Amino acid sequence: MAVSLKNGKSKCIGLIVCDVANYFFSQVIDGVDSIAYSNGYHLIITQSHDNYQREIENLNHLAKRHIDGLLVAVASSTFDYNHFSQLIDRRIPMVFFDRDNPLKGVPSMTIKTYQSSFNATEYLIKKGYKKIGFLGHAEHLSTTRERRQAYLDALKKYNLTPDSSLIKYFNYGNSTAKDLEGLIANLFLSKNKPDAVFVSSDRLNNACLLFLKKNQESINIMLSGFNNSDMAELFLPSFSFIRQPAFELGQDITKKLINLISRNEKFNENIFKKLESTFHC
Repeated sequence: MAVSLKNGKSKCIGLIVCDVANYFFSQVIDGVDSIAYSNGYHLIITQSHDNYQREIENLNHLAKRHIDGLLVAVASSTFDYNHFSQLIDRRIPMVFFDRDNPLKGVPSMTIKTYQSSFNATEYLIKKGYKKIGFLGHAEHLSTTRERRQAYLDALKKYNLTPDSSLIKYFNYGNSTAKDLEGLIANLFLSKNKPDAVFVSSDRLNNACLLFLKKNQESINIMLSGFNNSDMAELFLPSFSFIRQPAFELGQDITKKLINLISRNEKFNENIFKKLESTFHC
């Protein structure tokens, strides 16, 4: 405490994630904590639930706690980044992760998912599925756009025409679990239903698995998608999946932030590194 008061540092790092129950973000948190703790920092965790207003409230709370730096995965419903300007004006270091950010000079780190998404879609095609749907998070997100493009490119490689009615998006920020179940039912139970679906996020994939489990006697649809659960190989029905190096991401963004706090680095780059996701089948 005495050292913190002397150098004007709180030795606290703020972290805003969308959902701590999400396998991906829980593993990011573990990675962040492993580096923060070993460097004498305490971690203050908040979650936005992909809601813009909650993100603002979380940021205001963290600012009042006099954090030394901030790590943030921006909410899917955030289009205006002005609320982050208070930290920039106070020269409090920030690092964005998982999703690209438009703030000049503020570093961000993302994970490469194009190739693994292509491989996952190609795997379904090689298994004989021709009517492959796509289920993604909010359409405007950089992660969704990258994964959708990989899906489309895989279809194109095998001369399969994408069906727009089989491409669906879900924004958690202003929706409920019932809304998600309705969207999945609309896709899986329609007359023009797919025979396979590439699912481009952990939470969506888990929701699809649960829906299929509940309706296993009437639905036979193959899934391939993102899942960071350590138990993914044991899931029934079985599916191929993409794993992201979430723990390593948490470690890397924290190392970056601590360097910025220590003034060992300057705010001089937007995207500083990309890790690679892997496809498992």
